[in-house]
This record gives sequence, C-alpha cells and structure tokens, in this order.
Amino acid sequence: MELLRKHWWALVLAFLVGVTTIAPALVFTFSRGYQGITMMGADAESHYLARIRQVYDGFPTQGDTFFADKSLPPIEPGLGEWMVARTGELLRLSASQVELYGKFFLPFLAALLIYALVYALSASRATGVLSVLAIMFGDAFVSNPKSLLGLLHGSAPTARFLTYARPINPGVSALFLFGALYLVYQLFFTEIRETRGRRRFVFLLATGLLAGMSLYVSFYTFAFLTIFGVLLLVYRWIQREYKAVLDLALIGAVAVTCAIPFLLNYERLIQNPAYAAASMRFGLMSTHAPLFSVLLVFLLVIPFFFPKRLSSARLFFVVSAIALSMLINQQILTGREIQSGHFHWYVTKPLFSIMAVLLFTYLLDRFIPHRTVRIVLCALAGVVLIYAGALIQYASYRAAFTEAASAQAYAPVLAWLAKQPGTNTVWADSKLSPYISIYTQDNAPNNPYAVYYLIPEPALIESALLPYRLEGVAPSAIQVQLQKSRAQISQRLFGVYWSEKDGSYADIPVSYLAAYATQYAGLHRESLASVLASLGVTEVVWDTKNNPGWDLNALASGSPVSIGRFRIYRLPSLSHG
Repeated sequence: MELLRKHWWALVLAFLVGVTTIAPALVFTFSRGYQGITMMGADAESHYLARIRQVYDGFPTQGDTFFADKSLPPIEPGLGEWMVARTGELLRLSASQVELYGKFFLPFLAALLIYALVYALSASRATGVLSVLAIMFGDAFVSNPKSLLGLLHGSAPTARFLTYARPINPGVSALFLFGALYLVYQLFFTEIRETRGRRRFVFLLATGLLAGMSLYVSFYTFAFLTIFGVLLLVYRWIQREYKAVLDLALIGAVAVTCAIPFLLNYERLIQNPAYAAASMRFGLMSTHAPLFSVLLVFLLVIPFFFPKRLSSARLFFVVSAIALSMLINQQILTGREIQSGHFHWYVTKPLFSIMAVLLFTYLLDRFIPHRTVRIVLCALAGVVLIYAGALIQYASYRAAFTEAASAQAYAPVLAWLAKQPGTNTVWADSKLSPYISIYTQDNAPNNPYAVYYLIPEPALIESALLPYRLEGVAPSAIQVQLQKSRAQISQRLFGVYWSEKDGSYADIPVSYLAAYATQYAGLHRESLASVLASLGVTEVVWDTKNNPGWDLNALASGSPVSIGRFRIYRLPSLSHG
C-alpha cells in the first residue's frame, strides 16, 4: 500500500497510455456498419495478426504463415505471437480481439516498466512520468524535432498510429527490454548490488531468462542486452568487482542456454536452399561502411554533464551508447549488415528520450529555485506530450477509417470461408488476402509479407505476376505495367532489400523487370488452373467490385458460390479438408 500511495501516478499514467493507444481501434468498433473487422494501420500490423492467428490454428513455430508448408524452419521466431495468442485462448478471445485489447494492456505494462526503470535511475517521480510520455507519445519528435512546430496548428507528425500500438515489436519486445534493464540496473548500479541471498539469485535468474528469451521476440533487443551485459562485465572486471562479474556470468549462462533452440533452428535455416535469398529480402547486405548516429553521440556525451547524484545513470547511458555504437557498426568487421535502423527505433530512441528528460528535470532543479514553477513547467511538458499523442491517434484514425470501413464488406465471405472444413489455400486480391489470414484458418499466398519466409523463388515470382494475368495484361504490355508498379513488385520479390540498399523500393534494376517480363510470357502461356495449382491454390475468391476485369471462366466447373459481390471458385482436384 505504501508503494501504491507513493507511485499512484504511475498507474494513472499507464492507464492513460493504454487508453490513448487503444482508443482509435476501440472507437471504430462502435462505428456505424462495423461487422467485426478490426481497424488496422500500424506498420506490419496485418502480418503480426496473421502470425498470431497461426498459433490459434496450431502452427506456433511460424514456418510459413501464407503458404501451405508449415514445416519450414522459421526465420523470425514467434514467442511474442505465442504469448499474445495463448492469452487470447485463455480469455476466449479471437486473434483480432486479443490484439485489440493488447493495444491497451501491452502499452500499460510497458509504461509501468519504463516508469520503474526511470525512477530507479533518477529517484524522481516527475522524471518517470515525463519519460513515459516522451517514449510513448513523443517518439516521432525524436526523429524529426521540427515536427514539434506542427503541434501549434494541429498537425500530427505521423498518421500511422503510435509506435507502441504495434502488437509485437515493440508491443511485447518492450516488456523484455525494459524489464531486463530495470533488473540489471537494480542489480548492478544501485546499493543492493553488494547484497546476496535467495532474492538476488531469483533476480539474476529472471534477468537471464528475460535476456535469453528476448531472442525469440526481437533479435535486436537480444543483441543490445547481450552487448550491454558484456560491456558491463568488462567494466566490473576492471573495477575488480568480481562478485558482480560472477553474477553477470550467471546471467549470460542462462541467456545462452535459452538461445540453444534458436541456434539449432538457425542450423536448419542455413541448410535450406531458399535461405540465402530470404535473408537478402530481410535487408541483409554486404558492406563495411560505418554508420553515424547523432542520437548516440548525445547519449554518450550528455550524461557526463549529469550531477554526482546521477553517476549511476551516467554509467548506464554511457554503456548503452557504446553497446549501440558497436551494434550499428559491427559490419565494419563482419561485412554484413541487416536493418540496423531497428536498434534506432526500439532501443536508441527510448533511451535518448529518458536521458533528455533526465537532463530537462536536472536543469529545472539547477536553475529554477521555485518548486511551484518547476511543477508548472513539468506539467506543461506533460500536457504537450499528451496532446501530441492524442493528435497522432486522431490523425491516424482519420487516415485508416476509409479502408477499415470498406473492409467490413469482407465479413460475409470471411465467415463463409471460416466455416469450411479443413484448411484451404485461397487466392484473392491484395486487399482481401490479409484479412483471410487473420479471420480464417486458410492460407492466402497473395500477401506482401509472404516474401519474409522460406518460399522458393519460382513460387514467389509466380505469386507476384499472377495478379497481372488475372487482370488480363498481355505479355506485350507487361514491361510497361511492371515499370509503373516497380516499387510494389520490388517489395513483393525483394522485401526491404532495395529500400535498405539504395533508399527506395523503386530502385530495383530495370534488367530485373525485363527478366520478369520474359517469365510472365511463359506464365501467360500456361492455363490459369495450372498456374494456380503450382501455387497450391484450392479456392479463388473474386471481388467483382474491386476487380471487375478478372476473367475466371476457365475455372468454372459448375456455378461458383455467390456471396454478395464475391464469387468463390473451387478447384476440386486440389481441395482438401
């Protein structure tokens, strides 16, 4: 009770964060015409939802979410999706429902952990409150400080929802990151680091488990925690604090033990002939070029201006900055880099925000003697951040509303598919396909995120070219069509590679498009049924409103099933149930 009386603001704050994060999607469920299809719009949200649904359907390993072969080794482990899905099953919620409520509970828990970490760093409740608001609501301003000026005339810095509205990364990964950092700080930066006993052993074990299991949620979280721990171990060794060295070694041993299944799966991955191409689609590049980050410079330098009472916090940020600098520049030695921006988005920016707030509150204490004035200034900063968060959510709601409202028309056909026995592979257009993977047990290969699995290249190319075939594009016109949609075809076939390499998806070489045009000519000569069969398709859903040009007469073996504007063609020889 004493803890609650002292930190009741933390609970209020976490509740505010959760309500703000869930508000757009929750409000949409009460809108006119809502038929049970949730509002999406956060980055990769449909992919995360499809992976959560895979756990419901009995495929927790995430071998392939969109094609029929589920026995493949996963490239991205799915512990976060498993945790969310199992919670949903326990509460008797569907995949979309548990993801919706997760928009409240996951940020709520993350906010409490951030507050606990910052309070441990600063012993200041105001600093803890402002840090939570800065991370949760002010994330966009760290990347683009000029967008703060837009708040004066009601302009949101983004219309893709708050960062922590994403269901797994950073929704779940943040719990591992801030939970592990809080325990590490308490164990090795505060006065309790000299204490021994069962309680400390439990904390050490929990830290090792959080660090090790984070590998199955986010490789970037695991990599940061690992390098942070190694650097801290070296520092304590230099300081001859050998008890701390042994404790850190214990944490490392637990983390390494947790990583063994990941390493075994990686051995299977690299033996798969499709792995080399798949890793490139994740943005893996060959380079030795160093990377520079202004935020990391600030994270390294500014803590040296902290007062003596924040000396532990100074060490914490310096170790963090060195660890992140090593991680984003490891390619200098290894020659391999993969999406180093993830360290920036989910680790650097939150830590920078905490450091900035620490500096802000320290400067207030240092130069403004009147407590009331300090309180007013902190309150004003908090109000600005809350306003910014609400504005981002409002702008995002407006941006996502049209698509979410139109998606309600999919409810009848999704309900029909969900009632069919067994699991089928359904071909639909690119608008409907993501919802099939979320609301039914069926596979839906026409999904832009299919590129992030061990799919063989021929199947990947066929699935990318098939939409042009269905639209009746002649081989003589395909080169022009590919040129017009080069960014989309680049994403479908190369994932983020060209964006990471040259800064734009559209930078895919013209020679590649010419090669695909040649392959399209061959695909066009095959029967449509044969092309679909090669992709394992058992059903085709035709949205006659969005795709009036589709010609599916060659598939007709009797009358298709009609559900409103949708026509469903079954391929009897391939169907299974």
